Amino acid sequence: MLRCFSSTSSGPTLPNQPSFLQVNSPEDTPRSSALQSPNVTKLFSLAVESSPYNNIRSKIQVIETWQATEINDQQHLLLEQILQPNQQHVQEALCRANPSVFTDLASDYFDYSEETCHRLLRLQLKVCYVRSYYGPISNLLKSLPPNLEFLSESQCDHAFGMFLQFDSNENPFTFPGPHSFRDMQHCFSEIKDQIDYHLHRSRPTKPRFIRGSRSISGVRAVDSAVSVIAHALVSLVAISFPGCLSAKLINKEITLVAQLDAAKRSVYVLHHLDTMDRLVDLLYTAVDGDKFHARFVLRRGKDKHAIYEVVKKMRETHVSVLRQIADLESHICLCFDAFNRARSLLLEELRRTHKPNVV
Repeated sequence: MLRCFSSTSSGPTLPNQPSFLQVNSPEDTPRSSALQSPNVTKLFSLAVESSPYNNIRSKIQVIETWQATEINDQQHLLLEQILQPNQQHVQEALCRANPSVFTDLASDYFDYSEETCHRLLRLQLKVCYVRSYYGPISNLLKSLPPNLEFLSESQCDHAFGMFLQFDSNENPFTFPGPHSFRDMQHCFSEIKDQIDYHLHRSRPTKPRFIRGSRSISGVRAVDSAVSVIAHALVSLVAISFPGCLSAKLINKEITLVAQLDAAKRSVYVLHHLDTMDRLVDLLYTAVDGDKFHARFVLRRGKDKHAIYEVVKKMRETHVSVLRQIADLESHICLCFDAFNRARSLLLEELRRTHKPNVV
């Protein structure tokens, strides 16, 4: 297995617009143009309306019913339902596959994706937790009159109690925390580096007619590139080394290139993990800001003016906080979906390399 988990953490940063349903190489699609594309919102809408996304979302909602004593056991059971292909199918495919560079890389990817999905479930637990203790604050902000200048003593007492309860809860997104995906990004980056290295070795010459393939977008670009490269390799070997290499060896090289291209598409999940960390950092800051406001009231001891100022401020920001919680939950589901699609792609390629005469 590749060595990883050695990346260093950095402070909270503002998120870039995520690249949903990423299929192009980041080198082929400049970040700036992707961010400005009006199709990003449409892609997001299509993603969250898809059957796989909604299936995942319906399954993770059961987390809200878990008891603290059963979280570990339930987490493993739930992951078996969500993560596809599951561990059993993956192990069967790996055992039957011929040993190769691709098989090793795929094995690492399956391990890292499973560990990352365990963290996604733990992060979803934190989302449920923070949503539950924001509930009383939401009710408080709705129940108090629009004109806060005429708060009664009982309303001030009630508000003070709600702020006391809110401040007693820990910020589940404490930075840096176990939710961070930075070390997993490092792991997937190592896989990507190895893929690039082997692709470079397998592509000693880049024919001029490949350049035009960059204008093709989406999955067609990848498929076209693989096809062009395959034919180019056949021609190159046939011209440069006539009679020296067998057709079997040529086909083996072409197969490896196609497999490495599939593996490279799988590591585009890096975009999702980067977005996840940025969203968590923002939500941590938002929750910490609200706890600061709550402590401001507590230090003033039921002072009407302090309650007035804090409630007014939290009414301005509360909708944004709730939206950030919802966005994080949506991206958890999107990340699961991205992993499932990547794992399915790799499993399909693994099954093409099964050892002959093995039942």
